[in-house]
Amino acid sequence: RRVPTKWVMGAEGQIHERQIGMLEREDRLRLGEVLEAVHPQVAERGPRRQRRLQGASRRLGEEDLAAVPCCQHSRHPVEGGAKVVAVSDSRGGVFNGDGLDLQLVTRHKQETGSVIGTPRTRPVDNAELLELDCDVLIPAALEGVITERNAPRIQARIIAEAANGPTNPAADDIFRERGIMVIPDILCNAGGVTVSYFEWVQDRQGYFWREHEVNERLEHIMVTAFHDVARMAEEHKVSLRVAAFMLAIKRVVDAIQLRGVYA
Repeated sequence: RRVPTKWVMGAEGQIHERQIGMLEREDRLRLGEVLEAVHPQVAERGPRRQRRLQGASRRLGEEDLAAVPCCQHSRHPVEGGAKVVAVSDSRGGVFNGDGLDLQLVTRHKQETGSVIGTPRTRPVDNAELLELDCDVLIPAALEGVITERNAPRIQARIIAEAANGPTNPAADDIFRERGIMVIPDILCNAGGVTVSYFEWVQDRQGYFWREHEVNERLEHIMVTAFHDVARMAEEHKVSLRVAAFMLAIKRVVDAIQLRGVYA
């Protein structure tokens, strides 16, 4: 007997809820949707231990705030002691070397439609943001924004791919030669689909977790995944991107061998 499955809207739906008639926040919470927990935790937690980035020296630059409600990518690293020095949206970006007030940036964007003009910041364009002096760069918007043309000028020590495919293969090779860690999109931005899985699990059970439980489970999965990939990369002397694919394929092969072939 098949068990009926209830479908609920994904967290990203909140961005366009007015245009496509989404439910109000309270109604969606009653349906078990998780609204607050989507963020690439691996971008900060795993490499922090790997590269020993400590305290306020961790300076983040984030490309594209437009599709990230309430600075979701930036909020959690800041709570851990990092400093966000720049963010951007589709119109351009803002910079403050002493660290941005994310609440102020968020409020300004909500009121004006863009981060541009946020008080106590100077404007930067999206191309300039990618090349700013920072520890962690989070390209979170378009595919192919980091290429062999700008890769030699990027100063970040860690590239955390929150977008899908922001780095092309030639830039990947340059970063490998320069010793810059690239956390690949398949690993770095998996937090969203992981939380979608959490939603499905809760809906099937009819038992819903509190936000801190979601974040704790998400952090465990993401940090464990990062260390598994890092271990594979170290063992086979390959990049994190190649190691992520190797690990994924290995797990599929192991499962098939354990289960056998069946119809």
